[in-house]
Amino acid sequence: MREFLTLILMLLLLTSNKTYLLFLYQAKLALDSLEVPVGCVIVEGGSVIAAGKNWTNEPRNATRHAEMEALDVLKEQWQRTGFSAAEVAEKFSAYSLCVACEPCLMCAAALSIIGSILWLCKW
Repeated sequence: MREFLTLILMLLLLTSNKTYLLFLYQAKLALDSLEVPVGCVIVEGGSVIAAGKNWTNEPRNATRHAEMEALDVLKEQWQRTGFSAAEVAEKFSAYSLCVACEPCLMCAAALSIIGSILWLCKW
């Protein structure tokens, strides 16, 4: 698996869409931490504004999927800016999420109002 991800990362270095490279890099970080290799980025207007990787083993918390980790990063940013709930919903609907694998039901529900979701593979 590690060799496969390294090969994908090397191939994606040749692509112009660095977003793919960033969420796969997060997946590699997860794998290096002995987690299931899933990474995720949240994108606004072509710029990555949040990233996450699976982090379930160390905290012994099965809900710490890459998507939830990225959402927590985004939530912290929003809390610092003082956006209202309506502003958050409006901004969230304009974002895109790129993730290594199809989101599970828990993550899909949490992401139900995001603008778009792109995943590389299905489980």
